[in-house]
Amino acid sequence: ALASYSSNLGTSLRDRYVRTGRLEDLNEAIQAYLHAVERTPAEALELPGYLNNLGIGLHDRYMAVRNFEDLEESLKVYRQAIERLQQRGQVLAQVYNNLGIGLQNRYTVSGDLTDLDEAVAAYQQAIALEQPDSPNLPARQNNLASTLLARYRAGEKAEALEQAIHLFRSAVEHTP
Repeated sequence: ALASYSSNLGTSLRDRYVRTGRLEDLNEAIQAYLHAVERTPAEALELPGYLNNLGIGLHDRYMAVRNFEDLEESLKVYRQAIERLQQRGQVLAQVYNNLGIGLQNRYTVSGDLTDLDEAVAAYQQAIALEQPDSPNLPARQNNLASTLLARYRAGEKAEALEQAIHLFRSAVEHTP
């Protein structure tokens, strides 16, 4: 119960951070998420969700203050969540999407094309896990298209541009 309460506290504090922009709330949210992760057994079904929340908080802090260690740590905990979710056969689309976002942001800093390749793979996994009528599908398609466009602009063949255009169109068509 304590881990669940800590995670709920973290989510509430992160919501307040999103509303107010108070970095203190985000820092406290990350500590609450970390507390939840530390208090949860490795085999617990809740752990991947707590790891995902921690990754989101760390990524938010990276976006706010550009501390590269936060970005690296968010990628690490997303991968831990994916590993645990795969072991349980649960739906992974959101975590793969979050991993893709983090990798795309790391590419922006590092310029390492490997990050873009990994982001493409993560977004493809997220799309593959979504149902065709999922309201999340257009956002996933948009994220993959943005990454393919970045690959094209980094010197990839025109095929990447064509794939991006196809995905952007699909996202537009499937958004109410």
